[in-house]
Amino acid sequence: MRLKALLLAARLALETGANDDVAKLLEQAAALAKAQQLPTTELNTLLAAQAQVQGRDTTGLVNAVLHERPGYGELYVTLGHFYDIRRRYTEATALYRKAVEIQPDHWEARVLLGTGLATGVLKLPQRAKADKPPVTG
Repeated sequence: MRLKALLLAARLALETGANDDVAKLLEQAAALAKAQQLPTTELNTLLAAQAQVQGRDTTGLVNAVLHERPGYGELYVTLGHFYDIRRRYTEATALYRKAVEIQPDHWEARVLLGTGLATGVLKLPQRAKADKPPVTG
């Protein structure tokens, strides 16, 4: 239960940009998980999200999560969420698609993917209008 609380606090800190708090909370969570021999799927997912937000490579952490728990779509939903809150919708939508591909029954991923695709489609006509030169009479 304590691990869940640390991970939730770390996620909230990451969402609000409290980077020092994120690092401390994730270190505490890692120490607890190691001491109690707990699964590290969620911990590594948040470490990957932290790396992504900081602009670092996430490949090793993503691979570690998928090695521990193949088909864990929540990994990509979490990473997509952190793109979404930074308004990087194209990247978020691509990650939601990956989540659905590896875990087809992840309904939140399906909803987020649909929302991302619909938002992208809805923006296309606006862009087309903006690209048209004004009509002169």
